[in-house]
Amino acid sequence: MRRVASAAVAVALIAGGPDAARAQGAPVVLKGTFAMRGTVTKAVNVFGEHKGQRVRRSWTFVPQCQTADCPSVLLGRQRSGRHILDTIMLSRQASGLYVGRGHFWVALRCAGQTVAHGGLASETITVQITATTTVGETSLATAISATYKNPSRKNLTRCPGGLGRDAARYQGQLVSGLP
Repeated sequence: MRRVASAAVAVALIAGGPDAARAQGAPVVLKGTFAMRGTVTKAVNVFGEHKGQRVRRSWTFVPQCQTADCPSVLLGRQRSGRHILDTIMLSRQASGLYVGRGHFWVALRCAGQTVAHGGLASETITVQITATTTVGETSLATAISATYKNPSRKNLTRCPGGLGRDAARYQGQLVSGLP
């Protein structure tokens, strides 16, 4: 699939550059799978994470309509090195800018047992399209930047103890999804 993305980028460079559509204010489609590289910017009491840690993830975007600048895009993302898939609905805030807020379950140990839904974590994800390419008459996102924040987690077990929080900053390149 990388060859498809490279070919499309080459076509875009001939047609006016990867950011030509964004510079003209044209609608952009956020679709496909992106290879994300990031850095953990905050990790307080989160198992397996530390501030400054470099991470790689895979994020897949599925527009919820058939038009460019779709008002909502479903993000499926790898949430940890253990390949936990999480989905969150993102809403378009401006051309090329999407934000989503949601929750996910956290497994906790309590009284010698693992409680699969022992904690509930809130999350906010912001995605900004940073590069595009034009295929035919459609402008497609080829690079993004993103932030992830998990400001709070609630312990839902009978066992005492606070839960952690984390945050990260990412850059991603499209690896599949071009027509």
